[in-house]
Amino acid sequence: MKKIILFASIILTSCSGPQIYSPYLHATASPMQKDQGQLIGAAGLLPKTHIDTEPGSISGSAVSRFGGELALRYAFTDRLTLQAKAWHDLSQAHVSLGGFSFSGIYRFDTARGGLRWALVPQFGIVYDGNAIQGRGAAISALAWLPRFGPAQPYLAFGPMIGTRQWDFENYEWGWGLLGNIGAGFELPANFTATIEVATAFQADQYEKKNFFILAPSIGIGWRFENR
Repeated sequence: MKKIILFASIILTSCSGPQIYSPYLHATASPMQKDQGQLIGAAGLLPKTHIDTEPGSISGSAVSRFGGELALRYAFTDRLTLQAKAWHDLSQAHVSLGGFSFSGIYRFDTARGGLRWALVPQFGIVYDGNAIQGRGAAISALAWLPRFGPAQPYLAFGPMIGTRQWDFENYEWGWGLLGNIGAGFELPANFTATIEVATAFQADQYEKKNFFILAPSIGIGWRFENR
Protein backbone atom coordinates (compact mmCIF):
# COMPACT_ATOMS: atom_id res chain seq x y z
CA MET A 1 0.00 0.00 0.00
CA LYS A 2 1.34 3.39 -0.88
CA LYS A 3 2.28 5.41 2.14
CA ILE A 4 2.57 9.15 2.00
CA ILE A 5 3.99 11.56 4.54
CA LEU A 6 4.66 15.26 4.31
CA PHE A 7 8.03 16.29 5.57
CA ALA A 8 10.09 19.48 5.71
CA SER A 9 13.57 20.26 4.52
CA ILE A 10 15.78 23.31 4.70
CA ILE A 11 17.59 25.65 2.38
CA LEU A 12 19.69 28.49 3.68
CA THR A 13 20.37 31.18 1.10
CA SER A 14 22.89 33.89 1.80
CA CYS A 15 24.14 36.35 -0.77
CA SER A 16 27.42 37.39 0.80
CA GLY A 17 30.16 34.81 0.23
CA PRO A 18 28.86 31.39 -0.80
CA GLN A 19 27.61 29.44 2.22
CA ILE A 20 26.72 25.75 2.41
CA TYR A 21 23.50 24.07 3.47
CA SER A 22 22.14 20.57 3.93
CA PRO A 23 19.28 19.67 1.55
CA TYR A 24 18.85 16.11 2.82
CA LEU A 25 15.95 14.38 4.58
CA HIS A 26 17.43 10.93 5.31
CA ALA A 27 13.92 9.63 5.97
CA THR A 28 13.63 6.47 8.02
CA ALA A 29 12.16 3.29 6.59
CA SER A 30 9.32 3.41 9.15
CA PRO A 31 7.63 6.32 11.00
CA MET A 32 8.82 7.41 14.41
CA GLN A 33 6.63 6.36 17.36
CA LYS A 34 6.29 7.91 20.83
CA ASP A 35 9.49 7.84 22.90
CA GLN A 36 11.60 6.68 19.98
CA GLY A 37 14.71 8.56 18.98
CA GLN A 38 17.24 8.40 16.19
CA LEU A 39 20.80 9.61 15.78
CA ILE A 40 21.95 10.01 12.16
CA GLY A 41 25.39 10.70 10.77
CA ALA A 42 25.80 11.40 7.06
CA ALA A 43 28.39 12.46 4.51
CA GLY A 44 27.97 13.91 1.06
CA LEU A 45 28.06 17.05 -1.03
CA LEU A 46 26.76 20.18 0.71
CA PRO A 47 25.60 22.67 -1.95
CA LYS A 48 26.59 26.30 -1.88
CA THR A 49 23.90 28.92 -1.67
CA HIS A 50 24.79 30.64 -4.96
CA ILE A 51 27.20 30.39 -7.88
CA ASP A 52 30.77 30.42 -6.68
CA THR A 53 32.86 33.28 -8.09
CA GLU A 54 36.17 32.07 -6.66
CA PRO A 55 39.03 31.26 -9.10
CA GLY A 56 38.75 27.78 -10.50
CA SER A 57 35.01 27.47 -10.06
CA ILE A 58 32.87 26.19 -12.90
CA SER A 59 31.07 29.13 -14.49
CA GLY A 60 27.30 28.85 -14.49
CA SER A 61 27.04 25.88 -12.14
CA ALA A 62 26.52 25.43 -8.41
CA VAL A 63 29.63 24.38 -6.53
CA SER A 64 29.32 21.93 -3.64
CA ARG A 65 31.73 21.03 -0.87
CA PHE A 66 32.23 17.64 0.73
CA GLY A 67 30.85 17.75 4.25
CA GLY A 68 29.27 15.86 7.10
CA GLU A 69 26.14 16.27 9.15
CA LEU A 70 24.71 15.00 12.41
CA ALA A 71 21.00 14.92 13.29
CA LEU A 72 19.08 13.95 16.41
CA ARG A 73 15.36 13.15 16.30
CA TYR A 74 13.00 12.36 19.15
CA ALA A 75 9.28 11.53 19.03
CA PHE A 76 7.50 13.12 21.97
CA THR A 77 4.19 11.60 20.79
CA ASP A 78 3.13 9.39 17.89
CA ARG A 79 2.39 12.62 16.02
CA LEU A 80 5.13 15.05 17.08
CA THR A 81 8.85 14.56 16.46
CA LEU A 82 11.47 17.26 16.95
CA GLN A 83 14.83 17.32 15.19
CA ALA A 84 18.08 19.26 15.52
CA LYS A 85 20.72 19.03 12.80
CA ALA A 86 24.18 20.46 12.23
CA TRP A 87 26.49 20.28 9.22
CA HIS A 88 30.06 21.36 8.47
CA ASP A 89 32.49 21.60 5.55
CA LEU A 90 35.05 18.78 5.67
CA SER A 91 36.82 19.49 2.39
CA GLN A 92 39.38 21.99 3.69
CA ALA A 93 40.89 22.17 7.16
CA HIS A 94 41.16 25.98 7.20
CA VAL A 95 37.54 26.52 6.12
CA SER A 96 34.83 26.93 8.75
CA LEU A 97 31.57 26.84 6.79
CA GLY A 98 28.49 25.14 8.20
CA GLY A 99 25.09 25.56 9.73
CA PHE A 100 22.38 24.13 11.93
CA SER A 101 18.62 23.77 11.78
CA PHE A 102 15.62 22.92 13.95
CA SER A 103 12.36 21.31 12.88
CA GLY A 104 9.09 20.05 14.28
CA ILE A 105 7.50 17.07 12.49
CA TYR A 106 3.76 16.87 13.14
CA ARG A 107 1.92 13.88 11.69
CA PHE A 108 -1.80 13.96 10.93
CA ASP A 109 -2.25 10.27 10.06
CA THR A 110 -3.69 7.56 12.27
CA ALA A 111 -1.80 4.61 13.73
CA ARG A 112 -3.89 2.14 11.68
CA GLY A 113 -1.88 2.79 8.56
CA GLY A 114 -3.13 3.85 5.16
CA LEU A 115 -2.37 7.47 4.37
CA ARG A 116 0.53 8.70 6.53
CA TRP A 117 1.42 12.33 6.32
CA ALA A 118 2.70 15.27 8.37
CA LEU A 119 3.66 18.92 8.15
CA VAL A 120 7.14 19.93 9.26
CA PRO A 121 8.27 23.58 9.47
CA GLN A 122 12.02 24.10 9.69
CA PHE A 123 14.30 27.02 10.35
CA GLY A 124 18.08 27.13 10.03
CA ILE A 125 21.16 29.32 10.17
CA VAL A 126 24.44 29.21 8.22
CA TYR A 127 27.76 30.46 9.51
CA ASP A 128 31.25 31.27 8.29
CA GLY A 129 33.67 31.03 11.19
CA ASN A 130 32.09 32.83 14.14
CA ALA A 131 29.78 34.97 12.02
CA ILE A 132 26.20 34.17 11.09
CA GLN A 133 25.81 34.73 7.36
CA GLY A 134 22.21 33.78 6.63
CA ARG A 135 19.02 32.11 7.69
CA GLY A 136 16.26 30.31 5.87
CA ALA A 137 13.25 28.02 5.96
CA ALA A 138 11.50 25.47 3.79
CA ILE A 139 8.79 22.84 3.73
CA SER A 140 8.69 19.72 1.57
CA ALA A 141 6.24 16.91 0.83
CA LEU A 142 7.78 13.47 1.24
CA ALA A 143 6.07 10.36 -0.17
CA TRP A 144 7.02 6.93 1.11
CA LEU A 145 6.62 4.63 -1.88
CA PRO A 146 5.89 0.86 -1.77
CA ARG A 147 8.81 -1.21 -0.53
CA PHE A 148 11.20 -2.68 -3.05
CA GLY A 149 12.84 -5.65 -1.37
CA PRO A 150 14.70 -4.38 1.72
CA ALA A 151 14.55 -0.77 0.51
CA GLN A 152 11.91 1.78 1.45
CA PRO A 153 12.09 4.37 -1.35
CA TYR A 154 10.86 7.92 -0.93
CA LEU A 155 10.40 11.09 -2.95
CA ALA A 156 10.13 14.68 -1.72
CA PHE A 157 9.44 18.12 -3.12
CA GLY A 158 8.86 21.59 -1.71
CA PRO A 159 9.63 25.33 -1.73
CA MET A 160 12.42 27.10 0.14
CA ILE A 161 13.56 30.64 0.88
CA GLY A 162 16.54 32.27 2.57
CA THR A 163 18.05 35.66 3.26
CA ARG A 164 21.17 37.29 4.65
CA GLN A 165 19.27 40.19 6.23
CA TRP A 166 15.73 40.25 7.56
CA ASP A 167 14.68 43.40 5.67
CA PHE A 168 15.32 42.08 2.10
CA GLU A 169 16.18 45.69 1.08
CA ASN A 170 19.42 44.87 -0.75
CA TYR A 171 17.97 41.83 -2.51
CA GLU A 172 20.33 39.61 -0.56
CA TRP A 173 17.93 36.72 -0.62
CA GLY A 174 16.88 33.83 -2.77
CA TRP A 175 14.20 31.21 -3.24
CA GLY A 176 14.08 27.78 -4.76
CA LEU A 177 12.46 24.39 -5.20
CA LEU A 178 13.98 21.32 -3.61
CA GLY A 179 13.50 17.69 -4.65
CA ASN A 180 14.79 14.53 -2.97
CA ILE A 181 14.88 10.89 -3.97
CA GLY A 182 16.22 8.22 -1.67
CA ALA A 183 15.74 4.92 0.10
CA GLY A 184 15.87 3.83 3.72
CA PHE A 185 17.02 0.46 5.04
CA GLU A 186 16.49 -1.21 8.41
CA LEU A 187 19.62 -3.00 9.62
CA PRO A 188 20.24 -5.34 12.58
CA ALA A 189 20.70 -4.00 16.13
CA ASN A 190 18.42 -0.98 15.51
CA PHE A 191 20.78 0.49 12.93
CA THR A 192 19.45 2.16 9.79
CA ALA A 193 20.93 3.34 6.50
CA THR A 194 19.84 5.83 3.86
CA ILE A 195 21.01 6.81 0.41
CA GLU A 196 19.71 10.02 -1.09
CA VAL A 197 20.16 12.40 -3.99
CA ALA A 198 18.96 15.98 -3.62
CA THR A 199 18.28 18.27 -6.55
CA ALA A 200 17.28 21.91 -6.43
CA PHE A 201 16.45 24.91 -8.54
CA GLN A 202 17.79 28.07 -6.88
CA ALA A 203 17.01 31.66 -7.83
CA ASP A 204 19.60 34.12 -6.51
CA GLN A 205 17.88 37.52 -6.33
CA TYR A 206 21.11 39.39 -5.56
CA GLU A 207 23.19 38.19 -8.50
CA LYS A 208 20.13 37.58 -10.71
CA LYS A 209 21.21 34.05 -11.53
CA ASN A 210 19.25 30.80 -11.60
CA PHE A 211 20.89 27.40 -11.38
CA PHE A 212 20.40 23.73 -10.52
CA ILE A 213 22.03 21.54 -7.89
CA LEU A 214 22.58 17.78 -7.80
CA ALA A 215 24.04 16.38 -4.59
CA PRO A 216 24.28 12.80 -3.20
CA SER A 217 24.59 11.66 0.41
CA ILE A 218 24.87 8.45 2.45
CA GLY A 219 23.69 8.19 6.06
CA ILE A 220 23.92 5.72 8.93
CA GLY A 221 21.52 5.92 11.87
CA TRP A 222 20.72 4.27 15.16
CA ARG A 223 17.23 4.11 16.65
CA PHE A 224 16.58 3.91 20.38
CA GLU A 225 13.61 3.86 22.73
CA ASN A 226 13.16 5.70 26.02
CA ARG A 227 10.78 3.22 27.64
